[in-house]
Amino acid sequence: MMNRKILQALRIGILCCALVAIWRPCNRRLTFIQENEQIGFKGDTITCAIALGKNLQESLKYGLHYQLLQDFAETEGCEINIITITDSTDYADSLRKGVYDIVALRTGRDSLDFEGIDFSWSYDGAHALAVAESRPAGLKEVNWRLQYLVNTGQFNDMEEMFRVGYNPFKIAENGGTRKRLSPYDASIKKYAKMLGWDWRMLAALIYKESKFTINNVSHRGAVGLMQVRPSTATRYGVTDLLNPEQNIMAGTTNIKIIQDNYFADGFDLEEKEKFTLAAYNAGVGRIADCRRLAAEMGKDNHVWSNIVSVIPYMHDEEYLDSTEVVQYGYFNGAETIAYVESVKEIYDTFCAICPYSK
Repeated sequence: MMNRKILQALRIGILCCALVAIWRPCNRRLTFIQENEQIGFKGDTITCAIALGKNLQESLKYGLHYQLLQDFAETEGCEINIITITDSTDYADSLRKGVYDIVALRTGRDSLDFEGIDFSWSYDGAHALAVAESRPAGLKEVNWRLQYLVNTGQFNDMEEMFRVGYNPFKIAENGGTRKRLSPYDASIKKYAKMLGWDWRMLAALIYKESKFTINNVSHRGAVGLMQVRPSTATRYGVTDLLNPEQNIMAGTTNIKIIQDNYFADGFDLEEKEKFTLAAYNAGVGRIADCRRLAAEMGKDNHVWSNIVSVIPYMHDEEYLDSTEVVQYGYFNGAETIAYVESVKEIYDTFCAICPYSK
C-alpha cells in the first residue's frame, strides 16, 4: 500500500515539474507580448509625416491623409504634429529611429529598404500608413481605426471630398455643375461671411493660390491653401499652416484687416474686392502708391480700372523721378493685374458651375 502511494506521489511530482517547464516559456512569451502591446500610441504625443507625389491628385491626397491622421489622433487621445516630407527623405530610417511615429505614403515603393517597418491595411488600394515594427500595438490601433472608418462608410465620404482635381473652365464650357467646389467649402463659407464676400469669391482666391491643396510652399516660404507666410501666421496665433481651418483663418483675417483698414470708404463692393485682392497679392504699400499716383493724375482712385491705367507709370523710371507720391519705388504690376483678373474669372466660373450661393 505504501509503495503504491509513494509511486503515485512521484507521478504527480513529475507531472507538476513538466507543467512548470511548459508554463515558464509560455509565461515569458505572454509577458513579451504584453510588454509590446503597450508600445502603442494611445494618449501619446506623436509626430506624423505625409510622403506623397507632387501631381495634383496626389497633392489633394495630402488633405485626405492630414484628415485621416487628425482623426486617428483625436480617437486615440493623442497630441499630434504633422509634417510633409519629400521623396528623397529616408523616412523608413526615421521611422525605425523614432523620429516619426507614422508615415502616410503610396504603396509599392520597392526602391526603399523597409526592414523593420510594418504597413497598415491599404484602405484605398494605393496608400497606407507605415509604423515601426517595434510598435505592434500602434499598428493594431491604426488598423482598427482605418477598418472602422471603411466599414462605417466614413472613409468613402471623406475620400469623396478630395476627388476634386478638376478643371472648372472645362466643366463650365460643357455646361456642368457641382454641389461642392472643394473639400473645404464649410470653412470657406464660414470665413467668407467674416469678409462680407460671396463664398465662391474666397474659394476662387484659394483655388488661384493653391488649387485647394494644403502642401503648397512657395519660393518665398508662403504655405498652404491661402499661401500664408509663417510670420503672418504667428501674428494671428496660428501654429499649423498645413491645417486647412487655421490656414483659411489666418488668410482671411489678413484680408479683413487689409479690406477694413484701407478700402472701407468710397468703394462699392466689387471695387473693394478688386483692391483687396490686389493688395493681398502685391502688398498694401504698392497699391497705396498706385492710388496716390492715380489721384495725382486726376483719376478716381476708388476704381480699379483707373489703377490699371496708371500702373505702367509705376515701372517708368524717368516718370518716377518726376513724382514724389510713390514711396516704394519701381513696381511692374503686371502680375498683380493678371492676379485680380484671374481670381475674378475663376469666381465667375465657380458661379456658373456651382449656382449655390449658400
